[in-house]
Amino acid sequence: MCSHETVTERFADRLALELLVQTFPPQMVDAAVAASGRSEQRVRLLPARTVVYFMLAMGLFPDLGYAEIARRVGEVLVRWDISPARQVPTTAAISRARARLGAEPLRRLFTALTTQIAATADGDSVLGLRVRGLMSVDFTVLDPRKARYRLMVLAETGDRGPLHAKLACAGDPGRCARDLFSQVGPGDLLVLHHDIVDSEVIRAASASDAWLLYGVRDSSPPGVTAPEASGTVTPGTASGEDVQLRTTLPSASPAASVDLTQLYDRYVQFKHLFQERHNGPNGVPPVIRSRSPEAEEQEIWARLLVHCATYYRRERHVGPPSRTRHVPTQRDVPDRALAFVRPPRRDAPGVLGTAHERAVGRVGPAGGGGDPSS
Repeated sequence: MCSHETVTERFADRLALELLVQTFPPQMVDAAVAASGRSEQRVRLLPARTVVYFMLAMGLFPDLGYAEIARRVGEVLVRWDISPARQVPTTAAISRARARLGAEPLRRLFTALTTQIAATADGDSVLGLRVRGLMSVDFTVLDPRKARYRLMVLAETGDRGPLHAKLACAGDPGRCARDLFSQVGPGDLLVLHHDIVDSEVIRAASASDAWLLYGVRDSSPPGVTAPEASGTVTPGTASGEDVQLRTTLPSASPAASVDLTQLYDRYVQFKHLFQERHNGPNGVPPVIRSRSPEAEEQEIWARLLVHCATYYRRERHVGPPSRTRHVPTQRDVPDRALAFVRPPRRDAPGVLGTAHERAVGRVGPAGGGGDPSS
């Protein structure tokens, strides 16, 4: 007989999967698959739509084996009348289905979601400028001979969260940064953390039309030639870090400097929570289970989508799917599932606005062994 804890955990895990289905309804998934040219020409045991949901579940439960993930996904899809009941596919069948799908549908799914959010959510602003923050997380692969991946995300650190993302080799951050900075302009304030500010990134940022606010550990950041209007905001300890804040904004009043310092505090905490969601204990970069380059990228995009679902579901910016089936609310959710829809308790100073204080939570891993993928 199952213990109460086991029943509670199972309900929480199912709820988390149902929230993913609600965030990414079948119509959105099918559109991303079709736009990628990956729609099926014949009926399969694992259609592309099901494989997308499998990948999302893999991002949610990175420690579970293929068979258990497939079983859980199958149960939820049947419950939501998205797919008929099917036998649990083999690991080999799942690997082949992943290879057919590729990474592009998941990248397009991210674009579709962030476009929807950007059109409906209120953005963060300071001094009349939209605020954009750069964040990054590295992923380790199973083959020690291969370089890490770096996922760089341009985010609005208020209600909108991640807006744009690029994935590249961890040894080439400049290319990612240049691509992302093409999305900002003269109406934006781009915030950069001191551990991201290197010669490549700051050069790409300086070449954009955006205003900059960045932290450095000394007065001469590497590779930076500050514009004439640049100035130091504060030599203090923003967000508890011994950094100096610099900006390309014209010299501001003391009140504006306080606003910029608090803005940097919000950005740093948002960035730390973003990295916590992806990194393992003690900040260890997560290990990607997949083995081929295409499958590795596919898995990373799936993890980012789970992060977005966590953030956006909590902010209540994703509308309900076109279904009449009841979706449990937070009042129905046991403690284990609250990690998916609520943030961890933090003792940070109260400098954050309400949107920032509700920054992204962590999904607790559910134990089990993983299967190698394609």
